[in-house]
Amino acid sequence: MEGLTFPKTVIITVTTHGRIPLDKKGQPAMFTLPPGMTLTKISSVVPGVCNIMSSDDSDFYNEMLIQWLKTREEEPSSAAFAQKVVGFLRKEDKENIMKEVEKNVRQKKRELEMEKERQKMASPSTVPFEGEYDEYGEEDEDDEGKDMESDIRLDEAYLNAFDKNYPVSVFENTRKKSRTIPASKKVINKQYIREESTEQFESPWDFKISVLNVVGYPDLMRLMAGRTHYGTSAISLEEIVKMLYEKGVRNIILVDFSCSVLQHETDVISDPDERTIRIMRRELLKMGMHGGKKPRRSRRRKSSKRRHVKHRKHRKTKRKERK
Repeated sequence: MEGLTFPKTVIITVTTHGRIPLDKKGQPAMFTLPPGMTLTKISSVVPGVCNIMSSDDSDFYNEMLIQWLKTREEEPSSAAFAQKVVGFLRKEDKENIMKEVEKNVRQKKRELEMEKERQKMASPSTVPFEGEYDEYGEEDEDDEGKDMESDIRLDEAYLNAFDKNYPVSVFENTRKKSRTIPASKKVINKQYIREESTEQFESPWDFKISVLNVVGYPDLMRLMAGRTHYGTSAISLEEIVKMLYEKGVRNIILVDFSCSVLQHETDVISDPDERTIRIMRRELLKMGMHGGKKPRRSRRRKSSKRRHVKHRKHRKTKRKERK
């Protein structure tokens, strides 16, 4: 990272996995912006929801944003740029991703009914009971019905919250010294994650944290966490903000395409249920704390590539990844 310089305003897109860590009290982890720093955050989804997109979607959105930046000589206004981005993304998601997810939900429900019928017809000795554990103490991996039900819940949560997608939050710390910290200076310390398998994607933009207005579009995930040779790599929003601040950046425009699932930092504490998630989401939205190319041609977006959730599943039992 030595020798790499950044302008005072940076435009960043996030296409990695994402989650909102919860502390022992079940509250989102927070951090305070450095003095003089402003963060404009555009979230693809509201808290508690997984975003769903393909590699083609990542490529399309990033290339479109770069085209917009190339037409400007001055640094973009945060507010004007955010409104332009949000309008474009909402329109594209409604015309493409939303319709595909609705179609997938209908198909998965049909497959789930077929799976249930298959299990009814199978021999009782070969069909695991609900909650049955194998000889190693883990839930049976072959229960396709549970996998499909989980996938359907994720997709339906995305659809139910679709109208609230792409909220814009502005955080700033304009005073150099203050004994009290206003809410606008506090930011949810979201965590961004990449796995070994996702780093090998052929897409030039997927599973990265890209700076769009710096030569070469540097990937902050690789610069800060290194290559993901095995396991996972993870960095927090606080770490990103701190590094950029030290490099002289004072204004960040962040377009976050990752999931915003709420999860405890330790497996000892169970993750919140759906009712708790809804309550927390309302409170975070009320506080204003969220944390989700060339012009499109119809043939450009008709891709056979499967869309995936931008969230690494941290589960105690082995599950098939939706990628």
